[in-house]
Amino acid sequence: MKAVADWMIAVVVGALAGAIILGFIGRLAMAGVALAAGMASNLSLTGVLQVVVFATVAGAVGGLIRQLYGFWLHKRGILRGAFVGVSLFVLTGMLSWWAGGSDELGTLALSVPTLLVVATLYVAFGITVEELMMRRESNAH
Repeated sequence: MKAVADWMIAVVVGALAGAIILGFIGRLAMAGVALAAGMASNLSLTGVLQVVVFATVAGAVGGLIRQLYGFWLHKRGILRGAFVGVSLFVLTGMLSWWAGGSDELGTLALSVPTLLVVATLYVAFGITVEELMMRRESNAH
């Protein structure tokens, strides 16, 4: 029963961290990247909510990934959290591309800074989820 609760808590922690880090902070960061590139930020309530919903679902998946990695990566900490973040970044990137992403590289100048910011946010997400879960596990014992 404890194992099921651990998985459920990981999903909830991942979803909340995803909504905050990948959703709200991610959308603000992307607006900053657009402004730095001299483009309009295109912030709208609908757009922010779409990003937050996607990020919440992605975060829940990230919580599941964190639990799965527990079977193979027994050492907990920043490295496992970073690995979770990078794995989720690759997974969501592949799904976005598969669901209709563009093969065009015409916006590479904007894409590189954007990818760096997004990848950093995903790593921060993974480390945050790992840290919160480690704290929970240490308090449970």
